[in-house]
Amino acid sequence: MCACLEQMPVVTRSDCTQIDVEETFEISVDTNGKASAKLTSNDIDFNACQGKNNNNNDLEAYVARLVDEGHITKKQQESLEGIIVGNDNCPRAQERYLAAAGIVRGISTDKYDIVYEFPEVMTDEFVHGLCVAGASQAAASSSYDELTYDAVSDFRAGVKAFGDRDYTYGGVLDTVCADGIFLKPSRHKEIDRFTSITIGANPSSGATVTVCAIVEGDGRGNNRRDGGWINELAEKYRFSVTSHDNSDSELRYKLSNKRGVAMALLCKELPEMPTVSPTPRPTGPPVTISGAPEVTFTFPATATKRFIHGISVQGASSVKASVVRKKKFPYYVMPFGTGPIRAWGNRNYNIEGQDTTPYTTGATYLKPHKHKKIDRGTVIEVVMEREGNGAMVLCAFVEPGSQNGNWPQSLAKLGWTDHGTSYDEFYWKEGHKKHPWHLLCMPM
Repeated sequence: MCACLEQMPVVTRSDCTQIDVEETFEISVDTNGKASAKLTSNDIDFNACQGKNNNNNDLEAYVARLVDEGHITKKQQESLEGIIVGNDNCPRAQERYLAAAGIVRGISTDKYDIVYEFPEVMTDEFVHGLCVAGASQAAASSSYDELTYDAVSDFRAGVKAFGDRDYTYGGVLDTVCADGIFLKPSRHKEIDRFTSITIGANPSSGATVTVCAIVEGDGRGNNRRDGGWINELAEKYRFSVTSHDNSDSELRYKLSNKRGVAMALLCKELPEMPTVSPTPRPTGPPVTISGAPEVTFTFPATATKRFIHGISVQGASSVKASVVRKKKFPYYVMPFGTGPIRAWGNRNYNIEGQDTTPYTTGATYLKPHKHKKIDRGTVIEVVMEREGNGAMVLCAFVEPGSQNGNWPQSLAKLGWTDHGTSYDEFYWKEGHKKHPWHLLCMPM
């Protein structure tokens, strides 16, 4: 009758039985003062569990009551959802079972170089879209028969958001999705809980693409129509989150000239690059080695109307960057390599010559999503974890002149080494035009 929860088969609902026991003991003390006790009778009754909101004889309701009373955690409760799936959700459970055995529908690894399966939808309504940047082909499929996707090239403002509605997108220009492939869902919001969605793509050049989920919400994971993806993708799968700030230029879907509904953008470069091991550091300035494995550096606030930059870290086992003040945008982490590498998420310009400086050779590149439309006063933070006891060097490279964020001046005051544009083979390229970098570095 009894077993651990994880051993149960998948069901729509389950009865729940609790044991109520009444026992009688006889206790006696002999002449030496020694006490003894024996069970003289017991009465065992099997009764219905008392569930939340007087919903008795129901395991799901009983577990909800245990959460309310603090006996188990919300996370433990969520593990039940994959076993007791609710009415009409058995087909989705069957899809999961087949997927665990390697049997999936929709996207073939023979046709697409990159295939990614998103976590299951965990809300009763789900408003979303998908986009891929840097791909020549892309497609998506789902476990829900009524949810299909149409590929739309050159994603931009005015593109229809859903197959069953006349809403269109606005605010696409300043996102990584601009001019990429938009995978338009056939349904606006009526999408079953536990639906699984898979995307496939072929890179147009190089070996990577940027895959983005566009979901309704402000990026904080408190929207009942975000599928649970904002929390899941950001916390468990390292997707970067770009949320809105209520400006008219932010990504949103709308009808006619109405302001519309804001959408959060969750993006990740695929396939994931392995952690970069440090290469032997070429000759450079002396480096002071700190014993702390993790270092955080907060850059001074930018002080120019436009800001063109890049960031690299040499000698780190892991690294991440984020905007902590002003309008947020993501950074993508990748090996700097030796050949041309895409400089920004929303432009196709490349960086070249990164292996010609002793400070960026073999480093990890933190690629900003935005090319130059970065607000004055933006504050950027980098968190680095040192590889063993080796040297670790943080570098920033900026456009010389009026779009440098005033970093050459502000970082020099903090003790950074200003290399200027002395490495003339290190530049970003716009067509045939080369833009040399102004390089500043600091041992961490």
